[in-house]
Formats: sequence, C-alpha cells, structure tokens
Amino acid sequence: MFGDRGRYNFEERVYGEIYTKDNEVETTLDVGSLTQITVFTVNGWAKGTTPDHTQDHIAVKKTGIYRIEFHMAVNNESAQGHVMDVSAFTNNGTVELVNIHAHRSLGAGVTDVASMSGGGLALLLVGETLELWATTSGTSDNVTFEDVSLSIELKGPA
Repeated sequence: MFGDRGRYNFEERVYGEIYTKDNEVETTLDVGSLTQITVFTVNGWAKGTTPDHTQDHIAVKKTGIYRIEFHMAVNNESAQGHVMDVSAFTNNGTVELVNIHAHRSLGAGVTDVASMSGGGLALLLVGETLELWATTSGTSDNVTFEDVSLSIELKGPA
C-alpha cells in the first residue's frame, strides 16, 4: 500500500459499501435467533470488493485486515421496549466478528428512533462475505432499519 518514501499508494486501495436510505419496511426480530438485515438498496463505492445490495453483503476479493463499520437509524415498531443487538458476521451468518457489535435499548412505541454504530478490525479472506445480523431481548419485536450503511476498507496484509 505504501510506495516510494512511505507515500500512500492509492492505486492499491480496497474498499466497498452498501447502504439504504429512508427504508419503511419493518423487520421482525425474535429472541435467541439471528435475523439478517436485508434492507440494503444501493451498492456504494467499491474497489477490490463486490458490494451486492440484492444479497445484502459485501464479497471480499483480497485477504487482509479490514476496517469494518456500520451505522444505522432504527425505529422501534413494537409496543414494548427491548434491547436490540447488531453484529457483523461473515459467510451468511456463520462466523460472528465479536468485536464489531453494538446493542441499544429501544423505548416502547414507535416514537423511539435510535442511532447505532459499530466498528473494528477483522481478518477477512478471499471469497468471504460480510453481512449484518440482529437479534432482540424481547419475544418478538418489529423494527424499521430506516438508514443503514455497511462499509469495509483494507488496512493491511494478514
């Protein structure tokens, strides 16, 4: 990544993103069960990755240590309050990246719109996919993931 005299080589940058804005479709979360966040509508900027909003993931094309970030606005659609957890996973929910996680207490009713963010570094391998998955502390709770972004950027070799 660094060329002559330590200058950053922008030609070797690897990054990708998917996002949605102003989503109005509710997602049902069940306690003890993971639900993939499937509201992405746009493939964002990418180089050396394959963002795919139709599959709600980013595919990795180069092994390395990546900075992973997610940001979202979430509306509680349930009458009761609950705690919602969101984590980054790879390969269709098979491996949780435990350091890239956030949880938030959502107040009762549809007036609570919460912001959540998570981020960290993780080793991603060629061919892996990266997704966001959520769960709740309630028995069954509906939320609307109104605005969500998921992005990755290669920081260095493995």
